[in-house]
Amino acid sequence: MKSYAIPRVVIAGTNSGVGKTTIVAGLLAAYHEQGKAVQAFKVGPDYIDPGFHKLASGRDCYNLDTWLVPPHKMKPFFAGMAGDADLVIVEGVMGLYDGGREGVSSTAEIAKSLDAPVILVIDCKAMGESAAAIAKGFKEYDPAVNLAGVLLNRIGSDNHEHMIRTAMERLGIPVIGAIRRDERMHSPERHLGLTPVTETDPQSALTTIREAVKVSVDLDALANLATAAPTLIVPELTAKEVTGPKARIGVAYD
Repeated sequence: MKSYAIPRVVIAGTNSGVGKTTIVAGLLAAYHEQGKAVQAFKVGPDYIDPGFHKLASGRDCYNLDTWLVPPHKMKPFFAGMAGDADLVIVEGVMGLYDGGREGVSSTAEIAKSLDAPVILVIDCKAMGESAAAIAKGFKEYDPAVNLAGVLLNRIGSDNHEHMIRTAMERLGIPVIGAIRRDERMHSPERHLGLTPVTETDPQSALTTIREAVKVSVDLDALANLATAAPTLIVPELTAKEVTGPKARIGVAYD
């Protein structure tokens, strides 16, 4: 066994379409602007979201998956790819507890395996105190998941934000940020998700997202949560497991 001190946090959502990729891209860009080496990971075999993460962070984004990859190999891979990063941000897939049967390869499973705190993104459009009820349900559904706070997305006004913050405070759930609705942050989408960065120019939207995150998210609080993550204990792989059989892999970019 080896131990690694890796500052890490998982950004999860209540479901698909709540703005996880947008917010993660903004966080990566904001920390990158601060001069931090911030490493992104994406749960699941996804290649579109990592394209946005790479643009935002200046570093390749890597996938974490326990469906195609044996679970005991995931943590060594994570530790190796985290490398010299000052901060690691993992974007979840779909909703926090969504995955295969019995939650295999879900964001919750990955977060528990990595012993990482989770920040839940909630789309608060057309919603008030119900956002707090949702957060409470997600927090209590699996107490083994360390749901350390929430990010409120698509907030409409100061009063809207105050209403939800007050409800979260009553439950003892920290609000790490509250991001206002802004259509300029919208990235082109189609039926399977975002349009790949190879087919569009998201730089203008990314700049807007970064600036919004800088004023709407407590970046220091989020970094402190990541730094407080416990030491990660990682099993050592055998030489055979590390090398394995050779294979030629093709990567499609279109």
